[in-house]
Amino acid sequence: MPWAAALILLITFNFTTMAYLAHNPKNPNLGILRWKWKLLLDSPHEWLILGDSSCLHSANIQLFEDGLGTDAVNLGTFGDLTLMHDYFMLKAYIDKFSPPENVLLIHSFDTTMRNMSERVIAWIPQPWGYWETKEPEILSQRINTLKVWGIRVIPLYFQPKTVSFLLFRPDQWFSEPIRTTDGFVPIKKADPRTFENDWLMMASDLSDVHYQISEDSSAALDKISELAEEHDIDIYYSNGPFFEGMYSISGFATYYNKYISTFKAWTDRSENTRLLNTKGFKVRRASCDSVDHVDSAAASDFTNTIIDEILTIRGKNKEHNLQKPSNLHDTRVRE
Repeated sequence: MPWAAALILLITFNFTTMAYLAHNPKNPNLGILRWKWKLLLDSPHEWLILGDSSCLHSANIQLFEDGLGTDAVNLGTFGDLTLMHDYFMLKAYIDKFSPPENVLLIHSFDTTMRNMSERVIAWIPQPWGYWETKEPEILSQRINTLKVWGIRVIPLYFQPKTVSFLLFRPDQWFSEPIRTTDGFVPIKKADPRTFENDWLMMASDLSDVHYQISEDSSAALDKISELAEEHDIDIYYSNGPFFEGMYSISGFATYYNKYISTFKAWTDRSENTRLLNTKGFKVRRASCDSVDHVDSAAASDFTNTIIDEILTIRGKNKEHNLQKPSNLHDTRVRE
């Protein structure tokens, strides 16, 4: 029957596409996510640097390693994964290797208000049901597992833009983005147009908004604390760098103070958790690719600030020999 042949063809095309995308994800965020999981489980490190895209673009691993005399990897991904993803990564790392000596968490001021969606839960390259075996129960209570399954196995329905791209751009079938071995993705030059679009959206979205940590992020912090205390891991938390003009948004100062006080309350609960950079690392517009993505010069300045604060906490606040860009003094807004 013609309809049976069409159905067989459709199913074959779907699973062929699924197999292809498993090795060649064309969605940029999905590609970054799979790359970072590969880095996570490839080899052990003294420092795991976990977080969102502000972490991805701001934690300069070469400077970090030189400044602290250590070995580190940048595992920053994107904001929709939330702090819960940091917990999943840390737990998976401990299960494969042994507990890392230190963990640095870097998140932007708005991403910890988000809960994980079925889309990103399905994307995380872990076995089916990982959200139940690794806890916390909050995910299994909320998510639609049928939708998670569909996102994983029916790309024709759940990834139509990617499928359309592949159909009309066969020249991109085997192209691969350049990936670094340390996970850091520098922005060489900020794009004013990208920044302007993001700034207008953020100014609208955050105007007179009150900060409230999400259920997922709160549960993740509890689980991260448990791991830190059980395995004696030193955990450091820092907000990512952001555009100085954020304070011109109505209510942002109150919003940011509540954000910081939330994380201070968390870090104060344990000797293993510490809060860095409480005043906020504010950056001039010329160095911003978005309100919380900065160019490589500002990223170097941010990394050096994080190093200094870690050394201060450790009682080793002394000058460290770092090679800094000549225009560093132009990137940060000095208090």
